[in-house]
Amino acid sequence: MTVVSQPVPKLAPKVIEDIRSKALTAAPRFLRKRYKSFRPRVNSTSGFLHPAGFAGPAELAAMQAGIEFQLQPVAAATKVLLTGEGVPRKYYSGGWAFRTDTPAEGYEGPMPMEKVMVDWGGVAAENQLCPFNYPEGAPQGSCAHVSLVEIDSMMSFKQAMAYLVTGNEAHAQLASDIILAWSTKNKEVGPRNKNGPLESAWSCSAMARAVELLRSSWPDFSKQTLSAYLNWLDEVLYPQMDFYTDVITPTALNNGRKHLYGNWHASVADCFVSAGILADDRVRYEKGVALLKKTTAEYFKWGRGEWAEWAGQARLVGESSETLRDIFHTQFGLGSLLQAAESAWIQGRDEYSTADYALAAAMEFHARIINARDARDETAMPPGYKFFESIPPAPEGCAWRWDMESQIWTSWGRPVNSSANGNRTAGSNATMVSGDDDDGDDDGPLKANATANANATGNATFAGSSANSAGSPVFVGVNTTANTIQPTVNATVNGSLAAASAPAYAPVSLANLAAYGPLAASSSDNATTGLPAVGPNVPGNTTSNSSLVALNATVTANATIDVNATVAANATIDVNATVAANVTLDSNTTAAANATLAVNATLNGTVDSNATVAPPPGPPPAVQCSVLNDGHKYVLGIKYIPAGWELGFNHFVGRLGMQMPETAAMLQRYPVDWYEFCW
Repeated sequence: MTVVSQPVPKLAPKVIEDIRSKALTAAPRFLRKRYKSFRPRVNSTSGFLHPAGFAGPAELAAMQAGIEFQLQPVAAATKVLLTGEGVPRKYYSGGWAFRTDTPAEGYEGPMPMEKVMVDWGGVAAENQLCPFNYPEGAPQGSCAHVSLVEIDSMMSFKQAMAYLVTGNEAHAQLASDIILAWSTKNKEVGPRNKNGPLESAWSCSAMARAVELLRSSWPDFSKQTLSAYLNWLDEVLYPQMDFYTDVITPTALNNGRKHLYGNWHASVADCFVSAGILADDRVRYEKGVALLKKTTAEYFKWGRGEWAEWAGQARLVGESSETLRDIFHTQFGLGSLLQAAESAWIQGRDEYSTADYALAAAMEFHARIINARDARDETAMPPGYKFFESIPPAPEGCAWRWDMESQIWTSWGRPVNSSANGNRTAGSNATMVSGDDDDGDDDGPLKANATANANATGNATFAGSSANSAGSPVFVGVNTTANTIQPTVNATVNGSLAAASAPAYAPVSLANLAAYGPLAASSSDNATTGLPAVGPNVPGNTTSNSSLVALNATVTANATIDVNATVAANATIDVNATVAANVTLDSNTTAAANATLAVNATLNGTVDSNATVAPPPGPPPAVQCSVLNDGHKYVLGIKYIPAGWELGFNHFVGRLGMQMPETAAMLQRYPVDWYEFCW
């Protein structure tokens, strides 16, 4: 591959300022008038120009003039923004994809959530209620991520832009409503050691730019909205990102982690730069710029100096540390860095030139990969590159895995016939230990003294020492506060009859509920179970969620049956026995006094006193089968997403006159976009 050097001017802040001043002076009178309409100002403390974001007052004035005179590509970009025509959609399993247009009316949101806890991959880290207006068909297991990042955050910026291009205040109002809703309702984003920092970064950067635009252009913008948003940053979002940059990253580096900087750092840098400008917070902004520089230099170091070769392979200028992970995540990183660089450019700082214009080389390199994929022409890939489907088969029973730290493909698998199944029997004082399920009982939240959600079905009674329920289980226990009761026809809640028209999720606070279950005994029995009202002789103070105790089963005082456990007919749980989550006891099984059945255990037989029964041993951990070293680089996840490409192309080609033929060819196939990908 040939690397071409292109001469570009050195753009110090004074040079940038002089060029802008001369360009504004030479601009037509009507354009200067539009420029002044945005009330450009420089904060005396921070030195930041406002409005800012992706566009300063000069860029916004030029945009509005382009719309008025239907100049291209501005007119086409406006159509794409408002209609979503041609914008690539992100489809989830089941076929759902969110809208790509920017409606002035009929928007489904905002969809704020008090708590956003997201695990790796965007899935829920704990049980959470999705917003009441969450779209039908959207993924329930990741509603926190989708609501915050992929719907509301992105839409806030699009709506602010739509107001600027149409003058329709409904767009501005929607953008403001989204920002205020999340700023006031959301109290926690996390976990900080999982996806919390990334969710915070994505939502921060898009909304910060939206607030900046609204503040400078919409007369009805409220200072209370700005104050609420900045407080949300300080109290909820910044702590997540600071923990990632100030604790997780240096700890990992001190522990010897290699090639650590990637799309997470880029996303955080984008947030810090954008939000720092909005708040006139020079310290936060400079922290973002430093992270932008460090990430750009580390992420795109390949093909230069000591990084020209790695693990026996030549590395090429433009590659990132995540290129061979997939092109999708690489664009997350590249796009965020381009967005941060553009925000800095509006403030007179040239961060596009960081690390010898590494961003320009990365754009061309990855555009070439996307072009080759779109053409289904593997020969058009960079030297040594192939589509992932061309990778040699892994050894039988193994699968290929890319490791960012080693930057190599290895295959991993398990020996054949490695799983074990079958029933277990333990004698007196026997021990077969399995280990903790490590879920903190979050999936069985209705323990005594807990705060819970509950369902009461027909003829259920929620007070006193007994209940007689049919259908769905009533999950309550002693000293439980059930905040979200859902009564149906003829359900009695604390002595009040819920009529047929009772609303779903009627807010009812019930303290000190005594029992649940047919013929529930007095609270002194202290048995803890969770039963869908089947079977007599069930002691009181029932708590756990979704366990099933069949007819004729006997549960003795002080026994504990945890979430999702199943106790079959005629089984007996004796005094002080513990049945852990997901355990199954077959018919005629007896768990004697003080016996413990560990998580996921299955029993058909007798567990004697003081015995501990573990589940069947699971499969052994995966082992490395092979290392791929055939001289080729295999790439997957090749799909264009509008992640800052337009911004970078406008700078390198439009402002500097560079040649970027691969990027030009790629962008020509896709709609001109007003930065659809804001997170």
